[in-house]
Amino acid sequence: MTAEQDRPGAVIHVRQAEARDAQRICAIWNHVIETSAVTFTTEAKTEAGIVADIAARGAGFQVAELDGTIVGFATYFQFRGGPGYRHTMEHSIQLAPEARGRGAGRALMAALEAAAQAQAAKMPRGMGGLGGMPGGQLPPGLSGFGKKK
Repeated sequence: MTAEQDRPGAVIHVRQAEARDAQRICAIWNHVIETSAVTFTTEAKTEAGIVADIAARGAGFQVAELDGTIVGFATYFQFRGGPGYRHTMEHSIQLAPEARGRGAGRALMAALEAAAQAQAAKMPRGMGGLGGMPGGQLPPGLSGFGKKK
């Protein structure tokens, strides 16, 4: 999956995460944890924890690359326990600052939705924490709950 960029020839490439991606994912995620409230946690992620998550989630853990460098990731996982939530997943999309506003988030969300559909899982389209955006506002084009543009 690819997304066009604002500079000619630059394309975001999305693929399933691999264990070798853990260091860069950890750096992106921990930056978000340290500088915002969007993750609802203050505990730093570890490479070992990320490797375990990648192994457990399979296609439910995707990365976005720009010029061969990981600039973002997306993952989904069980929302809550109990039979009523067995097909409901929580998702997280985190981007490095240089990837914001360039289509990486949309490309990652599309990849997650495809993976979830293949597993008959449902992901909420609303956005919970938006601490990664200035003033907590929605990214351009994502105003409204569940709307697609």
